[in-house]
Amino acid sequence: MDQEKYIEIIKSQADVISSQSELISTLSELVQSLTDQATNDVVVSGFSKAED
Repeated sequence: MDQEKYIEIIKSQADVISSQSELISTLSELVQSLTDQATNDVVVSGFSKAED
């Protein structure tokens, strides 16, 4: 395989890694958002039960 092929493969792999990094970041934000929402739900639920 010639050098240009290697360069193309490496560029392609770099693009994949970049895309995976963006995906992980997006998933991390989603998890944080869901965690915050779950925490809020538990707190609200706790207050509701305390008032009963």
